[in-house]
Amino acid sequence: MQHEDTDDIGTIEDMAAVMLKTAQELHEDAHDLYQIGIKKNRMTSFKSTVNRSYYAAFSAISALHTLDGRHFKRHGQAIGAFNYYYIRTGIFDSSFNSDAEKLKEFRHSGDYAFERKFTKGDAKTALHISKRLIAAIKGYCFDNFPNVKKTYMKLNDVPSPSSPRH
Repeated sequence: MQHEDTDDIGTIEDMAAVMLKTAQELHEDAHDLYQIGIKKNRMTSFKSTVNRSYYAAFSAISALHTLDGRHFKRHGQAIGAFNYYYIRTGIFDSSFNSDAEKLKEFRHSGDYAFERKFTKGDAKTALHISKRLIAAIKGYCFDNFPNVKKTYMKLNDVPSPSSPRH
């Protein structure tokens, strides 16, 4: 059976690019929720900021695993594998392990410890960690998988350097 040449068929690198775009969008959502929390002094917005920050970082980590042919059903496994395959090997700085664990703890306590109240400081920390993780992972993916960068730019409607400008 012959496949048509269509945009409906994607590669693992395309999938990783979509996951990185999702990570970026979730981080932007988290930032918006943080701003709402500040303006309206709403603790629930800070809790939502922490939650979206975690999922933003998790999407970026999942993009890495996708590129290496790994997928995990449990979040703890994905974060543990991030430590094992990318931090322990020196691909990423060891501080990213504690950052990922901090976000995981935030998310877990936010989802299951109903009395847990997140502060403006917690939300700001989560945003910072998420931004840092996404930037590092995106940089690694773009440097090592050029098609990820190409697809990511296309998804974000960023013209490639070789395309004509209108």
